[in-house]
Amino acid sequence: YAVEITGAVWIDALAGAAIALALIWGATGIARRAFDILMDKELPPDDRARIEAIVHANPAARGLHDLRTRTSGVDRFIEFHLELDGQLSLRVAHRVTDEVERALCEAFPDAQVLVHQEPAGLDDDRLDERILQAERHAAPDGSPDGEGKE
Repeated sequence: YAVEITGAVWIDALAGAAIALALIWGATGIARRAFDILMDKELPPDDRARIEAIVHANPAARGLHDLRTRTSGVDRFIEFHLELDGQLSLRVAHRVTDEVERALCEAFPDAQVLVHQEPAGLDDDRLDERILQAERHAAPDGSPDGEGKE
């Protein structure tokens, strides 16, 4: 149609290419979102920082480690080890854990939260330390990021 108006043959080709690019761009976005929904994916760093801040906001929480997060479809999963004073009674430790879980569920309403309680300072095999050690072995120079000094 544009050729009839302007007489320029290349306009039809340009318009067709623009439409094709728009379709490819849209299809790529849809495919990326579908892939993210189908594959488990870790929560973004900002969400992980919010989780840590919420846990540390409870005065009875001594720390947390082995934080694992993921999304699966529209659901979020948050798992971690909550470090508490080893002298707390089971009843008090349970109350503190419930408070932390409640605060996390308010911040992340679609999340399932699983908390494992541990006494603070427990010398235990920790997932975060195993990951750091594996990263060091993977880097050619032994540094965690592979950017060690030479």
